[in-house]
Amino acid sequence: ALASKLYTTTDNNEIALDAKLDFGAKIVSHDKDTEDESRYVIEFSGKPTSIPEQAFFQKRTLQSITLPEGITAINKGAFYYCSELTSVNLPSTLTALEYMAFNGCKKLNEISLPNGLCRIGEHAFSDCGIENIVIPGSVREIEEGAFGSCFKLKSVTIEEGVEYISKSMFSTCINLTDITIPSTITS
Repeated sequence: ALASKLYTTTDNNEIALDAKLDFGAKIVSHDKDTEDESRYVIEFSGKPTSIPEQAFFQKRTLQSITLPEGITAINKGAFYYCSELTSVNLPSTLTALEYMAFNGCKKLNEISLPNGLCRIGEHAFSDCGIENIVIPGSVREIEEGAFGSCFKLKSVTIEEGVEYISKSMFSTCINLTDITIPSTITS
């Protein structure tokens, strides 16, 4: 069975996926359901469980993407410096965001982290445009610099259940003025 997911680009052109990654994904023209020529469909053969390392590395025209249910991990640098990325819909099945997963996505102003997410890797959102973030209580591990250099970040809510945060997870977030830390933090 094929699962189709949509993405948009800033220049209305397809994104070429690196054939050597072969994670069961391919681009199949415009979104025929809506006849929107600025939206493309990525078909996933089978049921992928992760987005591989550097899958969308520096795809500078990628504007939005919806990831399918069943994805549990977004690996190292998967969306590294997708500088035009403004919208990401993460699946409820996601448990891990790895090293530099969304690093450098400067136009990514908001993202909703799913309940069930357990790990936010080192520099996962560094140098992003995120303004507010809610970290679900299911998160057990937040690595160094996870939100470092997010210069637009103003507000952070860490939900009850999170026990550990790294000392530099918000390094150089110069506009961070509001942070809610739960009583469950032990270190």
